[in-house]
Amino acid sequence: MTYGGLLLEVLGCPAAGDHADVPQILHWDLGVITLIPKVVGVTDIRYFRPITVINVLEWIFVKDCATRLPPIVERIAHPLQTAFLKGQLIHNGILALHEIVHEVASRGHRGVFLKLDFQKAYDRSAGLGIIASHRMNVALMLQWVWRILRGDGGLWLQLLQAKYLRGEPLLACSRSGGSQLWKSIQRIKEDIRLGVFFSTDVFNAFKNEDGSFREDITNDPRGLLSLYNAAHLLIHDEPSLQEAISFARHHLELMRGSLKSPLAEHVKRAFDIPFPRTVKRELKYLTKWSDDFYGYVGLNYVCDRLVEGYFAPYAVYHEKNFTLSRIFFTKLMVLMTMIDDTYDSHATIEEIRQLNAAIQRWDENATSLLPDYLKRFYNELLKIFKDAEDEAFIDTYHVAYARKAFQKFSTYHLQEAEWSHENHKASFEDFLNLSSMSVGLAGLSVVLMVGMGDEVTKEAFEWATSFPNIIIAGGKILRLFDDIAAFKGEKGKADVATCLESYMVEHRVTSKVAIARIHSLIEDEWKTINEAHFEHGAPLPVVKRILNLINSGTIYYGDQKDGFTFGMHLQKTIESLFVNPIPM
Repeated sequence: MTYGGLLLEVLGCPAAGDHADVPQILHWDLGVITLIPKVVGVTDIRYFRPITVINVLEWIFVKDCATRLPPIVERIAHPLQTAFLKGQLIHNGILALHEIVHEVASRGHRGVFLKLDFQKAYDRSAGLGIIASHRMNVALMLQWVWRILRGDGGLWLQLLQAKYLRGEPLLACSRSGGSQLWKSIQRIKEDIRLGVFFSTDVFNAFKNEDGSFREDITNDPRGLLSLYNAAHLLIHDEPSLQEAISFARHHLELMRGSLKSPLAEHVKRAFDIPFPRTVKRELKYLTKWSDDFYGYVGLNYVCDRLVEGYFAPYAVYHEKNFTLSRIFFTKLMVLMTMIDDTYDSHATIEEIRQLNAAIQRWDENATSLLPDYLKRFYNELLKIFKDAEDEAFIDTYHVAYARKAFQKFSTYHLQEAEWSHENHKASFEDFLNLSSMSVGLAGLSVVLMVGMGDEVTKEAFEWATSFPNIIIAGGKILRLFDDIAAFKGEKGKADVATCLESYMVEHRVTSKVAIARIHSLIEDEWKTINEAHFEHGAPLPVVKRILNLINSGTIYYGDQKDGFTFGMHLQKTIESLFVNPIPM
């Protein structure tokens, strides 16, 4: 098959021979690679520099049209020729040819061709003498993505639409195979989606020389939506991205009434929650944050439980509009796990008192109270809450309630540490009352409301901090679940005693009898939880979320195993939610 015939087939056109109006130039297979020797007298092809792959006769014909017949060239240049594209740079023709070459190779046809690598020149910082080579590469590819979104292209765009998009919008197309150009476009598209950092310089492609945004993009809703979403990857001190958000949103607001489905729905969803803040971006962001956090804090005795920690907030609210809430919740799960590990099994009683004192002061100057190995943890703790306060979509008073809940959580763990240090033998009832608070449900019931918007009020926070029956009962259930799993599993020597052991000592019964009695207590607490739906003054939307959190405990501690401490017990559940496709 000829290159021209293959081109027509890719574009879904009939065979060239079926139409007399298709130029015979498309049947010519003659091609040439121009090689320039790098040194004198070289014979090895590796020491030549390739220049181009092009149909020579077609090149001559089109160049003659472009230079000698400008008044009529537009009428005689066939729309399927690859070298001359009106209003486009000459390398656009190379993009089209690149797709043809890829098609030849993927179908096993014979021919001589040169693979164009769109990243090689920019991946080596010394190659072009440019320090920020990756930024330049990203900027280049972002321009191609922008042009695809706008439909701004000639034959090369028709090829991409026919081979890969097939009627789908670019951001919804997930076909990963294909040519180097398409793979590069897919990578930069995923970078935009998932939040990989790139320089704000890439947005200069959409600006005039005076720094203002180009007016021609104000009539392009898809392009504006892409700009709006991508700009939401901004960090502190990036006014150009903030300007991009305001610019794109303003013009999208003006045209919302004229937008058709599904674009209208895409815009509405983006205004509610920008595309980079969806679940995939959550996982990407949290993974990066976790790596940086654990690496910076440097507490080697603490296990990385990000995955286990993310499962709970996902169980509480899976909806897309609660992305910020899930992120904050997950970070608090990580912090609380660190407090638990530090107070229970590593720090001395004096160090525990010092850390708790600093947490109660909540002041950067309190760092001086701490041993060196805990200073970074404390600084990151303050930073996480400060970042949440600075988030535009989270009310400040939400974070204030969460901070108080975290301070109480630290106090509960300090009390347990004091009992352990004093070798105090608390009664089963006292032990259960304290440990049902230190298990974390009371604090997390407040934390889960952060960022929920109009669904919660100050009254809801006050209700949650007053320790209603559902929180007390839920805390007891989770604590007893955890203690049974710890007794049957691998409880570390340094761990504090369990409620189960306390019951066995106090009532002088065997573990079998104690476990049976505790299961009976758990059933009673479930009845208390069921009554929460009818409790006077209880905010039902919050009750629903707290109940989801308590129910997640049945997954964590299924089969009387501790899936939070030993993540392999939770692996299948995590894979079914986030890894394996749902069978149809």
